[in-house]
Amino acid sequence: MDAYRKADSFVLELDLPGVEPGSVELTVEDDVLTIRAERPAPPQSDDIEPVITERPCGVFTRQVLLGRGLDSEHIHASYENGVVTVVLPIAERAKPRRVEVKTEPAKVKTEVGPKPESESMPESTQHKDSPGLLHRHRGKADATKDA
Repeated sequence: MDAYRKADSFVLELDLPGVEPGSVELTVEDDVLTIRAERPAPPQSDDIEPVITERPCGVFTRQVLLGRGLDSEHIHASYENGVVTVVLPIAERAKPRRVEVKTEPAKVKTEVGPKPESESMPESTQHKDSPGLLHRHRGKADATKDA
């Protein structure tokens, strides 16, 4: 198998000489592309005596993990001269795009004095219902309140 990127697609080419095009099956499940093909065994008879048998026969399976940036709904394949070519388009959401940078008017900073004690929270406690904050206590007396 060879794999390469061409424009807005990835292309897989698999050599399957001696395989009938009708026996090639492609399936996509989750993010896995499975290519399955079958090459039949040579004919056997009493008057044939094999001398060398190097060409594999039987069922062949190849699985390729697809990235989430590929459009698995629009995969297409072709078979020509013993080569299966699979084209996997890149999904629109994964293609590079320009993001506009917006500018906002400059804000004027104002000096703010220290908060009155009634508005500030002591360092030893943090509100337990605040999102993203942990509830901590210092000292033995505070530790028993929420235990």
